[in-house]
Amino acid sequence: MDHRLEFFHSFPRALSYLDYAQLDPLRIREAAAHYTNHPPSEKHLQAYWYDNHHRPQTLTDQQGQTYQLIHPGQWNQEAGPDFLNAQLKRLSDQTLLQGDAELHLIAAGWKQHGHHSDPKYKRVQFHITWHPGVVAPELLPPNTLQFCLQDLGPFNFDVIDTSAYPWEIDAPLTNMRKTIARWTPDEQENFLCAAGEERLRRKTILFADRIQASNPEQALYEGLLCALCYKQNKQAAYQLAQAIPYEQLRETSDQNPDKAYALLMGIGGLLPYESPDTKASDFIRNIWTRWWKEKENWSEQVLDKSNWKLSSTRPANQPSRRLMAAASLLCSETTLAQQILSTPVDVAPKQWKRTINDLLQIETQTFWSNRLTLNKHNDQPVALIGKDRAAHITTNAIIPWLCAQNPDLNIFSHLEQILPHEPMNQVIRQTAHALFGRDHSPKRYARALQRQGLMQIYQDYGLNN
Repeated sequence: MDHRLEFFHSFPRALSYLDYAQLDPLRIREAAAHYTNHPPSEKHLQAYWYDNHHRPQTLTDQQGQTYQLIHPGQWNQEAGPDFLNAQLKRLSDQTLLQGDAELHLIAAGWKQHGHHSDPKYKRVQFHITWHPGVVAPELLPPNTLQFCLQDLGPFNFDVIDTSAYPWEIDAPLTNMRKTIARWTPDEQENFLCAAGEERLRRKTILFADRIQASNPEQALYEGLLCALCYKQNKQAAYQLAQAIPYEQLRETSDQNPDKAYALLMGIGGLLPYESPDTKASDFIRNIWTRWWKEKENWSEQVLDKSNWKLSSTRPANQPSRRLMAAASLLCSETTLAQQILSTPVDVAPKQWKRTINDLLQIETQTFWSNRLTLNKHNDQPVALIGKDRAAHITTNAIIPWLCAQNPDLNIFSHLEQILPHEPMNQVIRQTAHALFGRDHSPKRYARALQRQGLMQIYQDYGLNN
């Protein structure tokens, strides 16, 4: 089946988004300047590299080759290289080179910060320092170019107010931004809404494929686990859903959430061994007691703990908490699918939205009710699934799952009523900054569908590369 033609009846404005997408590949292109004692911090150096009023027009690498700086890359506010998808043109043969850029005050920063062994840095193609020096080539990704900015001459870093970067500095002028600037406000709004529907349509296609490969409840189970977990753990969550399918989880656990939690933690390779906290030690011992009874039966399915990203994950997003929420939702007497379908979305959309929100923001008395971590007790209760995560699950799993298993569902007429707000995040903010500049009003993307649209534009037009 041609996926490009699927589910447009559910998301009709997605068709117009594909028309918009016939524009040229709209990636950021900079109008470079020149300039170039010593930056007091790496943030100063990053601001210098990013700001089109300061950054250099040409660079010379350690072998004497000269390059034109076409685009500094998207300033990465999360773990990984400083700038993503930077572009330089080698002037000797006009070859365009593209990859991530990492900046350090001194060359030794690459190894000191552990980048040489971190897979997040495998796409780095440009290593830029202020002070002279080089990194041993074997410590860098293949063919990485090295540049020293101090070679360009002195620069007064006192003119840089790091607190203004990146959001209070105007975004680079892109082809897309030039195009959108010529549109009326209504056309701009329609573009965002069309992109939002296209995002939901593509997610619906994904669930349709999962349903075809297994069954509706397994597809919902996979989507729920992925949406529950922090984005860096989505792949591990999907592997866990494959290792212990939904029917087997319910059957083996006797629909008991505590047993289901022990299975998910054990097969996930996440069971801790000890804790200095007495209550936590009792909790861990109880999980192990339940897991030991099933361990032999599942030994070949157990994931390696290294599949999970734990060190950079906030306590509330740790898989050990999220899997307790999954166990509670998935192993109640009534299946999750039955609970979702109990209020027809096309009959009472507002009631459906409230029902789903209440369903996801479960209030069960578990060990995690007053804890974010194993070793720290909170004075106030801590929800297993907060409002923002419930909205994420509804948008990214439940709504597309409903559309996928019932293609005739009239979801479009009720989309604005049932779609929860995606909380402001890095992707939404960065894309809006790139499209509308620094002085735009957030009212341009106040609606839930428009925010989904910004995230789709981020994916489609190179902002996430």
